[in-house]
Amino acid sequence: MLEFRKSLPAFREKEGLLQAIARNQVIVISGETGCGKTTQLPQYILESEIESGRGAFCSIICTQPRRISAMAVSERVSAERGESLGETVGFKVRLEGMRGKNTHLLFCTSGILLRRLLSDRNLSGITHVFVDEIHERGMNEDFLLIVLKDLLPRRRDLRLVLMSATLNAELFSNYFGGAPTFHIPGFTYPVRAHFLEDVLEFTGYKLTSFNQVDDYGQDKLWKTQKQLAPRKRKNQITALVD
Repeated sequence: MLEFRKSLPAFREKEGLLQAIARNQVIVISGETGCGKTTQLPQYILESEIESGRGAFCSIICTQPRRISAMAVSERVSAERGESLGETVGFKVRLEGMRGKNTHLLFCTSGILLRRLLSDRNLSGITHVFVDEIHERGMNEDFLLIVLKDLLPRRRDLRLVLMSATLNAELFSNYFGGAPTFHIPGFTYPVRAHFLEDVLEFTGYKLTSFNQVDDYGQDKLWKTQKQLAPRKRKNQITALVD
């Protein structure tokens, strides 16, 4: 797992990213899908804070646009850290969540963070906020950015990291007063094409006379004949009676 983490493009930019986040209250990070920005950047921050002796005071929230994403990413990150979900890494979505007293990295939906802001306008105790997939421009995400922009002057110690899979970082940079941007080079995963017929070979499934699926046209003709058979017999009986 550690070797895989080191193979990601984000690892090569680790030191530069940490320095950029430390020096700026807001930073916009763009990177292609698979570069490791979602799973690695929050971990880099947490590990850096622990190494510097500030781990006990570090509290990171990373928002995702969908609940399935928040749950899946939290499971992946906890697995990479060799922990059970709910220890230092947890998640919170509507009507469901898993976190503990030692949780310092929480993945949640944008709606969950907005709900927290209703009761805690200053996000007390939170040191870093990651807003992922900002390029999707959902209603919750856009409104969250408005609220966070209003919060930043009151929380000079808060660090806001905006992450996008596209190169439209300048749009969000301008919205936050010219916040610096950082691009993580990605790589293209090899694509392999498989067809439905290949499933038979992969699974070792054998077609027999009992499980053979009829041709669509033959199957439709057989059903039509079956439906017309009673009407045909009725007509024959009526003709004989007449």
